[in-house]
Amino acid sequence: WIVTRKSQLLFWVPPWNRVGLYWPGNLLVIGQQPTKLDFTHFVYGINWMNCIKHDQM
Repeated sequence: WIVTRKSQLLFWVPPWNRVGLYWPGNLLVIGQQPTKLDFTHFVYGINWMNCIKHDQM
């Protein structure tokens, strides 16, 4: 799990993506499968359902 500064669960990162995960302070990740997260449409908390269009449900 990725957690907040207050240790609250934020989101899950599968084990196969953890090794190459980019962290905010990283300049470079060495590995065959780097994982970069895109938070452009990230929602959490009570707004988590806003990540999908209601007509797709």
